[in-house]
Amino acid sequence: VEGTGRIPIVLVAGAEAGSPLEHLTAQQLGLDDMTIGWHDARGLFAGSEKLARDPGQAFFAGRTLVNDRRIEAIVMQINSDDLVTTSLPFPWFDLLVLAGQNFTSMDPANGRSSEAVFADLLPTLLPACDGEILVLPKAMEIAEDLRATTGAVWRTGIAEEETAAILGTEIRRIAAAHRAPLPQQHN
Repeated sequence: VEGTGRIPIVLVAGAEAGSPLEHLTAQQLGLDDMTIGWHDARGLFAGSEKLARDPGQAFFAGRTLVNDRRIEAIVMQINSDDLVTTSLPFPWFDLLVLAGQNFTSMDPANGRSSEAVFADLLPTLLPACDGEILVLPKAMEIAEDLRATTGAVWRTGIAEEETAAILGTEIRRIAAAHRAPLPQQHN
């Protein structure tokens, strides 16, 4: 296992169905030389191979990707309330993209809106983020309330169309850092 043994993990929260962020493929990220695992509303993928048509719960999709030895980076959409019942599939991740407030549909049982669920879950995601938080304009309202609660670097006002290029650059940077040899300890 090289360096830290970790691979870059990106979570995209609150993206609307059909948005460019819902279709982040390796080609869009500019990472043709890396095998990207991703999970979105269309399914679960390893590179161009579709692992599952049904996207299933985020927890099980994330565990599948983490355990696939071909995967060199993960991009996961988390837009469902299954995180409430199963939590994150890994203890930390490297980048969080706050794409909007479309986290879940209205739950008729308790009358909670997507925005309310998102606002409640976001504080639980922030401590697990080891790196930057990218905030798109549609998520600015919720993000402003939480910005002071974390020591992470926040990049705000990023256009949705720019996100894939930024993620491609950041995934490469994070992968290089994770692969770097660990400093030798002397006794």
